[in-house]
Amino acid sequence: MKGLNLISKKQEGITFIEIIVVIGVFSILVSFSTFSLLNIGQRSTSNTAFNTLISDIKHQQARATSGEKGEDGGRFGGVFFAQNSYVLFSRSSYSPSDPSNFTVVLDDDLEFQDILFSSSQVVFDTSSGEFLEYKSGEDSVVLKNKTTNDQKKIKINRFGVIDEVN
Repeated sequence: MKGLNLISKKQEGITFIEIIVVIGVFSILVSFSTFSLLNIGQRSTSNTAFNTLISDIKHQQARATSGEKGEDGGRFGGVFFAQNSYVLFSRSSYSPSDPSNFTVVLDDDLEFQDILFSSSQVVFDTSSGEFLEYKSGEDSVVLKNKTTNDQKKIKINRFGVIDEVN
């Protein structure tokens, strides 16, 4: 009956191949979650910059209607747009040499596109807060994230109200 010992014993544990398969699946899941988290950070940067821009535009309009006069004694409060920055100014039009200008530089992956404002600027009237020199069709700007290609558009109506945000 010694030949009956050929029945194999039940082995417990896991094989090397099973370990490799589990590690592979785990690696794939981690890589997907990492890419998703990177996108969240970049989108968060875009949203923060966009919300800051809207706040700055509203602040400039509020300063204009507060009765303060600019250095030239006229209208007060405006925003000038460049490709990678915008400038808050306190004259009836943007002057790059004005020392009271406040420049906000965008992150490296953000830029303005389709700056349709006349002379790339928005100036608010002191008495009413209206968008001076408003022209239909020349009333918006697009903020673009170059990494994710997300775009957000701001449109300002003739009354200086941010009319469209998308």
